[in-house]
Amino acid sequence: MQNLLRFLSNQINGNTGTRLDRSLKKNVKQLQKEIKQHRGKERSKDEAKCLEKLGFLHFDHKFFDEAIEHWTEALRVYQEINDRRSMAESYSNIGTSYRMSGDLKSAARFYYKALLLDHEFNAGDGELTSLHNLGGTWFDLGEFDDALESYRDALEISRNLKLQEWQILTLYRIALTLQGQHLHHRSFEFFSEALELAQASNQLEWLTKCTYGLGLNYDYLSDYSQAIPCYEDALAGAVKIGDHALESIILTAYSRMNIHIGLLDKAREQSRLAEEKTIVIQNRNIDLYLLRAEIYALQGMMQKTFDLIEEAEDLAGRMTNFYQFAEVLIAKAGYELESSRYKNAYDIMIKIPAKFPDGESHLIDLKSALVWGRIYRALKQDDDALNARETAVAKAEILGIPRYLWITHHALGRYYQYQQRLDLAREQYQASLKWIDSASSSLEPSLRKTFLNHRERLQVYQDYVVLQISTGHREIAERTLRRLDSPSLYRKVKHFFE
Repeated sequence: MQNLLRFLSNQINGNTGTRLDRSLKKNVKQLQKEIKQHRGKERSKDEAKCLEKLGFLHFDHKFFDEAIEHWTEALRVYQEINDRRSMAESYSNIGTSYRMSGDLKSAARFYYKALLLDHEFNAGDGELTSLHNLGGTWFDLGEFDDALESYRDALEISRNLKLQEWQILTLYRIALTLQGQHLHHRSFEFFSEALELAQASNQLEWLTKCTYGLGLNYDYLSDYSQAIPCYEDALAGAVKIGDHALESIILTAYSRMNIHIGLLDKAREQSRLAEEKTIVIQNRNIDLYLLRAEIYALQGMMQKTFDLIEEAEDLAGRMTNFYQFAEVLIAKAGYELESSRYKNAYDIMIKIPAKFPDGESHLIDLKSALVWGRIYRALKQDDDALNARETAVAKAEILGIPRYLWITHHALGRYYQYQQRLDLAREQYQASLKWIDSASSSLEPSLRKTFLNHRERLQVYQDYVVLQISTGHREIAERTLRRLDSPSLYRKVKHFFE
């Protein structure tokens, strides 16, 4: 547990030391002196412990290569004296240093070596730590099935040994991994079980995190009546425990949901608060950059949008997991399209691989396909544009996320209408409206009206009504307008009735 907590602490606190300060130099010299004193004809455990301390000194200052070097030397000593328990710790330390430096494949290799020894000598906490370290690394690589295998092994051990804290942590991480695969209904089960254990032991931190996880699932499934109270409760919990990083994460997700609903002013205020929290903890957040960029774009402030996207791209480009880097590039290409710079958008999109070297994502493929559809349409490459939009619909059907289902069906419908394949266009518009209506049904009346009158949703209704009128289905068009009861949409289409 100690190595895991050390890793998490460094992740959260974001130690920013980049130069050897005087204190570090002094401590290094002292330990080097002790190592020479312990080093004799036969290597000793005291020498190895000093090498370990030297490794931690460099690790805490983010000199990961030096930490690996010292821990590797300590490992050699433990191997010579056949101290297998300490060998497991050294493997784990080296793995964590590789993970922090971004070499995730090497990290996984060393965590696995630690696990084999922990299974033999450190059953319980040691074994669980290695399984979580390994699972977290697979998660970072996008290898979700491997991550789940590690976490399920950890869950079995923690249940057998009745280690409640480990059970909560493991259930939570299984839920997160399933969420990463967009298996939201299955994710619910594990968040809920973790929440029950956290409630029974009155652990507010885990109550807060699990409630937020549930809110995110509800949000993805467009069940806003459940998502909103989850976000509110989780936010109150984060404030109570004083976790500014978690506050920022929750505010970012909540703000993005409010943008989708159509509450831009509320979303803007939440994004401002989220930014304030990250400034306090000096923690750069790619999701927050993307959120603020989206808000600026909606306000027509495109220079600020691109400034934030450049910052997000710089940060994401230094990560070994390409998922967030791909998200940034897709967003950037979309804003280039909005600025009618089609060649720029094309040049950005060809940087994104169809499948990631370390895993794949249907959601990234879906978002990419939507952007490619717009690019090909602008470049008059009709067959490619159609294929991209059909791909987007197929990916949305796999994911089952309502907000992407209505967007992709609408995009494909518009292209069918452009090709004068009007029956197919009508089918796609009807599918899009079905998902819009389903999402709006969870909102209370005033929010439902805001949601349906958002410009993107109104465009779907407008396209459907105009198509019905143009194909002689005037009564259906009128009935649709009456049901929506939107004066702004009626003003846009009334001349089609004349």
